[in-house]
Amino acid sequence: MKRAAVGLVVVVVGLLTGCRTAARHAALFEAAACNSDKAACVERLLDAHGGRERALKFRYATYTLRDHWDEGARSLAMPWPEGTTDIQMASDRLGYGVHLALGGTPYVLGVDAQGAWATGGKKGLPTVAARYGAGTSFVLSLPFRLLDPGTRLVEAKAARFQGKDTVALEVVWASDVARTPGDRWLLHINPHDYALDGVTYYAAEYKLTVDVRFDALLNVGGVLIPSYAVVSLWPLALRFHVVELLSAQLHTTPPEALKAGPPDADRAGEKWKPVR
Repeated sequence: MKRAAVGLVVVVVGLLTGCRTAARHAALFEAAACNSDKAACVERLLDAHGGRERALKFRYATYTLRDHWDEGARSLAMPWPEGTTDIQMASDRLGYGVHLALGGTPYVLGVDAQGAWATGGKKGLPTVAARYGAGTSFVLSLPFRLLDPGTRLVEAKAARFQGKDTVALEVVWASDVARTPGDRWLLHINPHDYALDGVTYYAAEYKLTVDVRFDALLNVGGVLIPSYAVVSLWPLALRFHVVELLSAQLHTTPPEALKAGPPDADRAGEKWKPVR
């Protein structure tokens, strides 16, 4: 009986190892192909999310988000006192305007080559809102940020991400796109269907690395966008933030929330303040 049990364990381990090896080989093969032709790799990734042509039609988006910060992280990140907050957000895919409504208080944000600007709300909160709005709108518009000017594809290699084998495409964006030129992004591509499993983000300003895992994607107008993102500290896999997309719409022209916002707003008065 013991010998049979040992034999069964050996078979199970062998099967698991075989699956793991096959997944690793797929990642290695696809990573080599991606690295040799990064432009073709990007097109496959975009196609998996709805395609370049469809995505370029929709420059603007409106979202309803449920934003949750774990108890231990709220004192560090200082986002919203309640921990879980429903947020209305409108954004420009090119990053130049974000409108947030938090607990009935509106914030309008703008980002351009000179920096980030915000207005509305209590003292100090525009900075928090600006960072949140810029970062969240950026992640929700992946992988189509790859179409932005100033995108530099660095390298593709096989990687492990949240227990899965992926093709990790390293990307750096110009400062007027991602705001912080020292930031680095690894886009984790599923080697089988080429959809985005998530990203690893190196925040130069904070000397911090986080993983953002996409547990679900939502089809909006034929475009697949992240709808459930789990954010954790790397390399500990310590979860501290979850963003759930309750609903979304994509637009070809600016929605009402963005029409009064930057980049055309007059920043000479006291209404607009730079975000530091």
